[in-house]
Amino acid sequence: DSMFVTTVLLAPVVEETMFRGALFGSIRLRSRAVAYIVSALAFAAYHLWPFLFTDMWRVNALYALQYIPASVILAWCYERGNSIWAPITLHALINLLANAAVRLGGAAA
Repeated sequence: DSMFVTTVLLAPVVEETMFRGALFGSIRLRSRAVAYIVSALAFAAYHLWPFLFTDMWRVNALYALQYIPASVILAWCYERGNSIWAPITLHALINLLANAAVRLGGAAA
C-alpha cells in the first residue's frame, strides 16, 4: 500500500539525502562532532515538529530519545560506508521492521 511504499522506500531516500548527505556531510567538513549533534537534533525535530505546538509536546518530546540514537547510527553508517546508500539501506530496514511490528500488533489486537 502507499504508506508502506512511503515509509520503507521513499522516506529513507529523502531523509538520508537531507540529513546525512547534505546536512551532516557539509558540517562534517568543519567539525565531525558538531555534524553528529546538529544532524541528530535536526532529524529528531523533523520527526517531532507536528507536536511542538500542541498540549502534548512534552510527552511527544520523549520520542526524541528514539530518533537521536538512530540518527547517530545512521551518520556513523554514512561515514563508515562512505556512501549515502549505506544509511538509506539501514533506514529502510528500520522502517520496514517498524512497519511490520505495527501491522502485526494491529492483527493481534
